[in-house]
Amino acid sequence: MNRFRTTVDLAAVRPSRLIRTWTSRAVGTHAVALMLAGLAAAPAGAAPPEDLGDAPAAFDFGDAGPARATLAGPRLGSDVTADAIDPETGASVNAGPTAKGDPGDDALSGFGPLRTGRLDTVTTTVALTRVSTSARVCGWVDFDLSESFTSAERACATAATGATSATLTWTGRPADVAVSYLRLRVGTTAAQVERPVGLSDTGEVEDYPVRFAATPPPPRPALTLTASATPSTVSAVGQVVTYRLTASNTGAAPLTDLAFVADGLPGLGRLSCGTLTSLDPGRSVACTATRKTTQADLDFGSVVNLARVSAEAPGGSTTDPTDDVVALDEATVGVTVRTGLKLTTLFKPASAKKGTTVTLTLTAQNTGNVPLSEVRVRSTLQGLSALTCKPKSGSSLAPGSKMVCTAKYTVSAADAKRGKVTAPATVRAEAPYGDPDDRADDVVAATTRTLSVKKPVAGTGASGSTTPHSSTGQRLADTGGTSIALLAGFGFLVASGVLLLLAGRRRRS
Repeated sequence: MNRFRTTVDLAAVRPSRLIRTWTSRAVGTHAVALMLAGLAAAPAGAAPPEDLGDAPAAFDFGDAGPARATLAGPRLGSDVTADAIDPETGASVNAGPTAKGDPGDDALSGFGPLRTGRLDTVTTTVALTRVSTSARVCGWVDFDLSESFTSAERACATAATGATSATLTWTGRPADVAVSYLRLRVGTTAAQVERPVGLSDTGEVEDYPVRFAATPPPPRPALTLTASATPSTVSAVGQVVTYRLTASNTGAAPLTDLAFVADGLPGLGRLSCGTLTSLDPGRSVACTATRKTTQADLDFGSVVNLARVSAEAPGGSTTDPTDDVVALDEATVGVTVRTGLKLTTLFKPASAKKGTTVTLTLTAQNTGNVPLSEVRVRSTLQGLSALTCKPKSGSSLAPGSKMVCTAKYTVSAADAKRGKVTAPATVRAEAPYGDPDDRADDVVAATTRTLSVKKPVAGTGASGSTTPHSSTGQRLADTGGTSIALLAGFGFLVASGVLLLLAGRRRRS
């Protein structure tokens, strides 16, 4: 195969001559011509291509000129594109608010968003290639939104030969909700790379937009308390009530140092609780305690147990109760009120005769479960002496207590004729929270006691004494004395005879 060989001084030959140069048949004429034309188009001594940042032009203002790097040595990522300087702004022609005008920026897969209002530590990994010797990597984040990069906003790392990545860590406080910017530089000369602007003789420059977002509120701590009682109503002294207090973490933050408190009901037992070390969101813990019902509970009409639970939220102070998370609830036990009175009466002796004085005893007893006030016992028996009561009339009676009243009564002739004494009696009292002016709501009991009275025997004189006689019809035993009745009968017969004799003489005349 014949070949045509020639030696050409590319700097001295015009493009038109280079295009017409022939070489081997295996090489396409047009391809060679285009290559040579491109080389000939670059004048001798032209500046090497550079990479610039594409953040807004304000970040590259200053005497040192924009951040730029000669495309040689290590790279950020694997791709790079050369940029030109805009003569009007002095920054890259690709600079702009999106910082996405350079398609070769590929060192980061993502960055941000960063939360505003709090000091945060931010770490990112920067991809590297072509690190044939030790290189310096630096980055800046405009935390204060001043449209400039300061040394306080810088993070740097050294990449050893052959490194494929570098880790940068910043500590800063994003100033406000806005779009900020991140600048990365890599190069072999540390003094050049550690400046946010100016030229470095090796490396690359990349800019990225960074979103500063509002800081979300901290996880909201929330605590609820449910108090319950079993049974829900009581009616007797000594009845046991079990109280159950259930605390639930209904927020999004764990809670610690739970503390339960009941309101100090007299007689309430010690709370028995589960583990109180911590309470994660969605979890609950319960405590129980028991108490016996008292007469005071029944008198009041209900029992209210006010309960409280407190806990420490994340970041709270264990010595400061004002920052505790607190929940309250109450368990109310109702009272079934029973009012009742019982009245009994008793005559002593149980039977009598005319003229006998008997004692009437009236006993009123509170058969309900609440106290009664203004207890008064009365009887409508005519001729009954004034009642004497203990405790005195008008006093209060506790459940089960009694009021005993007594009075005297003398059996009359009318009672003897009837053969009985009837003693109606009534007791009346005021119920708790009753209206003293409304007799309709009073507690009342009534009863009637009958005393058996011996009736007089037929034929009794005015004095009520009876003539003795034998139940067998025989004459009474003679005691030897002249009978007054016999003498009286004899005198009556004599007088009758005289009167009949005188009456006969008058008729004959």
